[in-house]
Amino acid sequence: MSSEEKILDALEDVFNDKLAIPLFVKDLENNTNSLNSSKYNIIKRTVSSYLKMKLDKSNGFDFFVNLRQLIITFKRRFLVSNYIIDKFKEIENIDLYLEISKGFEGEYYINSKNIILKWLNDENLLNDFKHIFEKKIAESSTATGDFRLKEMTGYYSYKSYCQKFIIRALEYQEFGTTILATMKTGGGKSLLVQYISKYELDGTTIVVLPTIALTIDQYESSKKYFIDENRKVYAYYEGVSQFEKQKIFNDLEKGKVAILYISPESILNGMFYDKIMECAKKGLLNRLVIDEAHLVLDWGEFFRTEFQFLAVFRRKILNLTNNRLKTVLVSATITDRSEEALENLYSEKNKFIEIRGDSLRDEISFYKIKCKNNQQRKERIKEVIPVILRPMIIYVPTIADANEYYGLIKELGCESVEMFTSDTSTENRRKILNKWDNDEIDVMVATAAFGMGVDKKEVRSIVHTFVPEGIDRFYQEVGRSGRDGYKSYSFLFTSLKEDKEYINYFTRNKVLSANNIVERWYGIMKNPYEKIYGDEYWVSVRGIPEHLLDKPFSGKTNEAWNEYVILFLYRNNFIDIMDVKLDKNNKSRLLHIKLKKIDIMDNHELFIKKIEELRCKNREYIDKDIDNMINMIKEDKVCWGKIFEKTYKYTEAKCIGCPVCRKNKEKHRKCEDYFEIVKGNKILTEAFNKNKEKIKEGLINLENNVLDNIDYIIDLCNREELQCLILPDKELCNKIIDSKLNSKTYLYNYDEAFNIEENMLRGNIGIVMTLNNEDINNKLFRKYNLQYSKDKIKKLLYISDKDVYIKSEFRNIEGCLEKISYIRR
Repeated sequence: MSSEEKILDALEDVFNDKLAIPLFVKDLENNTNSLNSSKYNIIKRTVSSYLKMKLDKSNGFDFFVNLRQLIITFKRRFLVSNYIIDKFKEIENIDLYLEISKGFEGEYYINSKNIILKWLNDENLLNDFKHIFEKKIAESSTATGDFRLKEMTGYYSYKSYCQKFIIRALEYQEFGTTILATMKTGGGKSLLVQYISKYELDGTTIVVLPTIALTIDQYESSKKYFIDENRKVYAYYEGVSQFEKQKIFNDLEKGKVAILYISPESILNGMFYDKIMECAKKGLLNRLVIDEAHLVLDWGEFFRTEFQFLAVFRRKILNLTNNRLKTVLVSATITDRSEEALENLYSEKNKFIEIRGDSLRDEISFYKIKCKNNQQRKERIKEVIPVILRPMIIYVPTIADANEYYGLIKELGCESVEMFTSDTSTENRRKILNKWDNDEIDVMVATAAFGMGVDKKEVRSIVHTFVPEGIDRFYQEVGRSGRDGYKSYSFLFTSLKEDKEYINYFTRNKVLSANNIVERWYGIMKNPYEKIYGDEYWVSVRGIPEHLLDKPFSGKTNEAWNEYVILFLYRNNFIDIMDVKLDKNNKSRLLHIKLKKIDIMDNHELFIKKIEELRCKNREYIDKDIDNMINMIKEDKVCWGKIFEKTYKYTEAKCIGCPVCRKNKEKHRKCEDYFEIVKGNKILTEAFNKNKEKIKEGLINLENNVLDNIDYIIDLCNREELQCLILPDKELCNKIIDSKLNSKTYLYNYDEAFNIEENMLRGNIGIVMTLNNEDINNKLFRKYNLQYSKDKIKKLLYISDKDVYIKSEFRNIEGCLEKISYIRR
């Protein structure tokens, strides 16, 4: 009998009062390694909801819903007690989802019921959930690891070739450059910074994160790697004690902080601003990292302007470090418009490197449910909530809708539900996120405020109770599911008449009128905080436009719109922002600006005309996003994966199920993930080859098989400063990884060396060649000789047995090289 079967038999004993719940839970925790973690959590949630029912803290609805998911997942019915049968009879409509059958001698079994909801347009869906855990949908090809990766994490492999190459690019990144790196969700973005910072002897990396949840998560995952008292990792967010804050300040000054995780607001609106500036002057800062970089455009225009003002802060640090600061922008998928904004805000000319490993999600199956009106939408959502898989997130458009749907789900009898909106206090957010992480909540009703950086792996269902205003937002939100690599589901409930009203309401204020922008600018400049000289000023964001002088107007709302206007003019090159700080008297933002297009800005009519042209262009972007989303919903010929591919142009279409493909009975679309260097190829090549002597050399072993000289090969890697070493197979790579000899060299096996894109291996390269591999040796020689001739590789070192023959050259390896040395014992 398998461990899984034993656990389920023990659970059946719990359901029949033959085994105490605490004893079962303890045994379950001791057997976590024998179960898939996502399946383990289903058992955990079922037992937790059963205990609540037994203690009269729940009416039992959550227990029976979780029990149904348990039955479907493990494909077995359960013998249950009379107590459970009695509770089952008390709950209204539960017999729609579960059924009772009699066994011998008055025994009762409970099983799942086949359900058909015709409006789902897939009669098999609700009964096919049982196949989810048979195989992972998303399993990427790993890449050979190296000594440092194994020493740090215990792993022999990187998660992907993309992760491995980006780490290498960061290690060799030139001063003053900016790297935009995208990687698939779950591809190991957090390791990028951790790895590089771990192996730097000094200097601090500032990592800017959008949410408290993500800040805490990154900090917790990093702590184990930084145990040296001189290389510490810290996180600062609202709620950190004054004592801890002072510790961070002290260690920053002493150069003992390897990584500081922090929000943009904490940098720009508090004491960290001055402290980081001091560190920059002392040469203690290595790099600035913006995680979830797509938010710079999505959130930075109005919602959280600090994401764009941070660009000014970054430029000031760059100057203070004598252009030595390195900038890194990290995201999963990113649109063309976001990429353009990031390059404009966070990079100097000809200093931008773009490495794109965007990938569409493999795991998500999409469903569209068309409703006549809002009322029908609510009824259908009520109908589906008890039978789709948990954990689930239910996205709503507004706080009012969140309250309504939260109440609606509570009416069903669901107790393990919480609500998360922008109105949720910081303290409650922490409590809710903790409960969510610990599986005390199965259902989250949320606005857009929830999800970013909340990395719960096994979210199975995403429900949209509205149509989002663009494909990018929709895709980001459904992407919160299936992060454990198993199938997940997106349910989009549409009622286009009401949805268009919501979209118009939500987007109409995204772009101010040209007249409002100009009037606000004149209001800001009417009484500048301080004139510096010529066309440079310190201005306050508290200025009030002429047409609002006599009207009551919220101070912070007014300031937010003024910040929007200043950033709009900054992005469109009307002004430059030289510095940003807080007015200590009223906590409002002060900006050091330089006027650039004075002739236009002083001409009222011309100013409005130019702004209107730009405003129309912005509105076109927004309208295009809306149209793309609405058209996708109406589409009945083009696979949604193809539509997502157009939104994220560096991806390839993937689809394991969408409304169009199901209707047209199309096969699933799959493709291998890949990455490419889109911009800055020359900068990277120069970085890898910097200060390297150009030479093609051979080290020939005269007496023994070259593979008998592992220690010598590792020593050679360090002595010759080899950045990459190509070896015959994975086993030999692992042998070198397991050696006790430290090496900075990245390892590749022959398969990787052949299949990897030609410009990914550069700098100083070593290739180990052995006898009886004539065809392989010839292919390796030709491929890397060509790279050497193109100056992609600076030093090319062949480590070879003496009799290795190169077919294409008609001679042994010794006759093919400029310089030969010999290995002797």
